[in-house]
Amino acid sequence: MRRATPLGLASFIREGDQLALWLPSGNRDEETFEDPYRFDIERTPNEQIAFGKGEHFCAGAHLARLELRLMMHSLVHEVEQIELAGPVERLSSNLVSGIKHMPVRFKRAHAAVA
Repeated sequence: MRRATPLGLASFIREGDQLALWLPSGNRDEETFEDPYRFDIERTPNEQIAFGKGEHFCAGAHLARLELRLMMHSLVHEVEQIELAGPVERLSSNLVSGIKHMPVRFKRAHAAVA
């Protein structure tokens, strides 16, 4: 740190201290969100920081959002049923939070048109 910074009531980060940032915890702050570990698509307020902020905003954020929108549209319109088909393996990283492997089994809503 360049200068001392107060954290809470009794802790301080002193000048010269080394820090490790755990970026995935940003959207799971117990002081900001009522139930931070529960997935809630309608959570408000929900100022997402998954793609960073300001000058550190992710250059690929718009493409990632488009990919997610297309995937969700396909799931809703093309898949009648989806279920886990094996154990979920999460990523182990202080940079990103996510799932490394999640095998699923699904039933299409209708036959594909050739």
